[in-house]
Amino acid sequence: ILQQLQGHDFTLRLFAIVFAQAVQKGDTDRVALLTPLCKAQMTRLGFEGASEALQVFGGMGYVEETGIAQLLRDSRIAMIYEGTNGIQALDLSGRKLHLQGGAAVRALLGEIWQDLTQFSQQKMPLAESALQALEAVDKAVIYQQQCVDSGDERLIKAAQFSAEDCLQAMAGMIQLWLGCKALADAEIAALPLSKALTTTIKLLTPEVTMRAGRVLVGHV
Repeated sequence: ILQQLQGHDFTLRLFAIVFAQAVQKGDTDRVALLTPLCKAQMTRLGFEGASEALQVFGGMGYVEETGIAQLLRDSRIAMIYEGTNGIQALDLSGRKLHLQGGAAVRALLGEIWQDLTQFSQQKMPLAESALQALEAVDKAVIYQQQCVDSGDERLIKAAQFSAEDCLQAMAGMIQLWLGCKALADAEIAALPLSKALTTTIKLLTPEVTMRAGRVLVGHV
């Protein structure tokens, strides 16, 4: 549990840096695309992380003196502030995936693909499985775009129905990408942190693939 918490914490910090860099560059399309992904993923995993931290304490987690119970209560509101995470997912599906005719999301996925392909060619462990997850995410994004663009009410509702799965698949994919980039740094790879990153990548990869697959079959 602690390794997973550490890995999520580090990759989400990198996620925030990517977002901040887009803001500094004035890349409004990248900022708009990342906003629902960043907000929803950080607040959801923040709440889940607080819940897991409570689990680490066992029964003592419920005792107010530990402070964990309050963190769990307080972190829940973040998923509601500034647009609930469900609304963020609908915004991603209905608007943000279609920025510049879909060019914004294609540019992001292309950047991820280029890096992961390079890591795979360098025989980096886990890069190949991350590439397979990216392929699933790419199909899910295309499906969402086609459903919304079709104008067919039934398909539009299908896209809305699976919007949260699409958001979590994309956000998790960004974490996989940034985790692999971190492990490609020799200094980080030599740190104990690398074990936490490896654990997080191993756990995230099948989850991302599963979420992307659910988009294609329209399940929530």
